[in-house]
Parts: sequence; C-alpha cells; structure tokens
Amino acid sequence: MSVKVRIPSPLRSYTQGADVVEVPGNNVGEVLNGLKEKAGGIETRLFKGPNQLNRFVNVYLNDEDIRFLKNLETPVKPGDELSIVPAIAGGERGSSMATLKLTDQQVTDLIRQLPPAQRRALLLTLAGDAARGRQFRMQKAEAELRKLAAARNQNWDAMSESQREDFIDDLVHEGRGCT
Repeated sequence: MSVKVRIPSPLRSYTQGADVVEVPGNNVGEVLNGLKEKAGGIETRLFKGPNQLNRFVNVYLNDEDIRFLKNLETPVKPGDELSIVPAIAGGERGSSMATLKLTDQQVTDLIRQLPPAQRRALLLTLAGDAARGRQFRMQKAEAELRKLAAARNQNWDAMSESQREDFIDDLVHEGRGCT
C-alpha cells in the first residue's frame, strides 16, 4: 500500500523537485525508511539516528502530529498523506545554529503543506503577533506624543480628540515651512 509523502521546498533537491512522493509502508517509520531509498541523502535531514527523527523535523499524518500518536509506529493506510515540515526557529546572532533562508514562496509552500488545523493555528498566531506588534507601536507612539506635549507645556491626557489631531498636525508641519 502506498502513502503520499509531501516534500517541503527545502528538501526537494533530494526528490528531483517532486513535491509529492508515493512510498509503500505499514507505518510512518516504514514509509520514511522507504523514502530514504527513493530520495538518497534525505535521511541526513530527517533522522539523527536509526529510527530516530531529527527534533527539528515534524511529521504529520493527515491532520495529526505523529508525536501525539504512536510516532514512527503510527499505522498508515492507503490514501493517507504524510507531511514533512521542518521546524523553523529563531536564534541569537553568533549562535552556532545554521540559518535557513527561505524565499516568500518557500514559506508559502511550507505553510500550504501543513495540515489544515496546524495551518489555521499558525495563521492565527501570526495574526496575533501582528496585532500585538501594532498595539506595541501604538503605545510607543502615544508615549512619545505625551513627551512632546509635556515639552510644550501641554497635557496629552487632558486634550480632546480634536486637540490631539491639531497637535499632531502641528508636529507634522513643524520645520517644513508650512503654515
């Protein structure tokens, strides 16, 4: 019985560019070992030892992370789909961890390979991060406006919305010769 294995962009050099490879096997471990035979060299990216996945590689069977199933012993059936998703992590400058540089298209491809539940969770996390970043920038800008108002003997918190808009407008035009 064959299972479709989705190959992420960074590993497609091992599959001659193929994004999906069909591999026989009765469980995830057998399928991934079969993949090693069809994609020579890929094992160094997937495994850190015999039957021991690299900790920076996530494997999903359909929508489920195999770590929460039976890991490599998780049974597979015809029509199942395995997705290999390399973990992407940040780090400090000067660290010994290799940096993986991806194009926007490669990131998009990786996100599309995630099972729907994980894709949704990732996109919600990214949206939340963007919202928190926006909120942080707004708080920082308002703190700067408070300082500028205080330097001009004005109280930002006591200003009406209209007075705040006029204050900001004056700041924008200040020093530009505008009147």
